[in-house]
Amino acid sequence: MSDVYNSKIAKLFGKIHNDNEYAVTTSKNCSRYSVDESLVTDHWRLHENEHKKQYAELGWCNFMIQYIWESIIHGYTNNKFEVAARKAAGDV
Repeated sequence: MSDVYNSKIAKLFGKIHNDNEYAVTTSKNCSRYSVDESLVTDHWRLHENEHKKQYAELGWCNFMIQYIWESIIHGYTNNKFEVAARKAAGDV
């Protein structure tokens, strides 16, 4: 997995969400913006790697449509893609 730290796109999403750290995963890269690089952990990589698998399985467009729909219906925290990524990273 290729990681891109302090990327402009991840920083933009961080600002939109008023968050000091934010990650954006595409089919090839995991882009992260963080005010503290020590937050980039194996846990984070496992979480984002699950999103890469989701992209590979569904394709970029289908993944984005389903991810946005899930977030609208269930909220960001409870959308099935985030639940699966947290599970892959070992979160309860």
